[in-house]
Amino acid sequence: GTSLSRLSAELGPSDNPVVGEVLEHTRDMLAAMNHLQKRLDSSLNEIGNLRSEVQRARHESLVDSLTGLANRRSFQERLAACLATHAADPAGSVPCLVAGDIDHFKQINDRYGHGFGDQVLRAVGRILKSVVADQGLAARLGGEEFALLLPAASLDRAEQIAERVRATVACSRVRRKSGEVIDERLTISLGVTHFLDGEAMNEFVERADRALYESKRAGRDRVTVVGHQGAH
Repeated sequence: GTSLSRLSAELGPSDNPVVGEVLEHTRDMLAAMNHLQKRLDSSLNEIGNLRSEVQRARHESLVDSLTGLANRRSFQERLAACLATHAADPAGSVPCLVAGDIDHFKQINDRYGHGFGDQVLRAVGRILKSVVADQGLAARLGGEEFALLLPAASLDRAEQIAERVRATVACSRVRRKSGEVIDERLTISLGVTHFLDGEAMNEFVERADRALYESKRAGRDRVTVVGHQGAH
């Protein structure tokens, strides 16, 4: 385009029909290139918008819309990636998993309504995110079920994190949107375990669930740890 513009200017006005034809073709060529450039710019803009839409859709597909935590799909993807990393370096940190479940959540819903139940879920989600921070992934698996994936925490550290979650939830009071504080003691039961070399991902998750079940069976509002030596 620059070359054609320069040549057109250098040739200048002329009565020579050949020169006139060259100038005309030059102008046509410049117009065509300008049109193509506009189409290219438009296409690049559309590609950018589509890329943003894909990224937004990808993000939304991995986030629980109610709590803002990772959803089940995101949790499973991160867990699989975490275990793959551990398999590549077995001498590194052993991942730990915390399974959590809000106690008597159905009764809360039945007594105060699903709107208040959603507030409870959001409040617990904020606690999980705050306690875990950058140490791992907090996820809502569905309903009142939550999980914490701790890739680099020891079993003792994972128990401390779970206990902090339990204590923080137990001290919390949730307000209705009207500002009314509900006099309802909110508690959560948790189960903690660590990965055992050679086991499948579902075995790891099921052991955390068993630890959670032990907390429920023992009276709720507690943390149960299942390690090599069994539950405590």
